[in-house]
Amino acid sequence: MNKSSPGNSNQYKNGNGIAREGYYRRLFRRFILLTLLCSLIPLLLVGWGINNYYTRFARNRMMLSFHTKVENHRKIIELFLKNRVSGLQVIAKTHSRNTL
Repeated sequence: MNKSSPGNSNQYKNGNGIAREGYYRRLFRRFILLTLLCSLIPLLLVGWGINNYYTRFARNRMMLSFHTKVENHRKIIELFLKNRVSGLQVIAKTHSRNTL
C-alpha cells in the first residue's frame, strides 16, 4: 500500500466513505421496498377478499329480489285467472246457452 497520510488512515478505519454511502442507499431502498411489499400485499389481498364477498352477497341479494318479484307476479296472474274463471263459471251456470 502507499504511504498513508493521517487523513487516509481515518478513511480506512471507518471504511470507504463513498462505498459505505452506496451501501446505505441500497439498504435504505431495500427497507422501503420491503416495507411497501409487507404493507401493500396484505392490503391488496384483504381488498380482493372483501370485493369477492361483497360481489357474491350483492348478486345473491339481487337474485333473491328478482325471484321474489317473479313469484309475486305469478301469484297475481293466478289470482286474476281464477277470478275470471269463477266469473265465467257463474255466467255459465246462471244463463242458458240460448241467452249467451
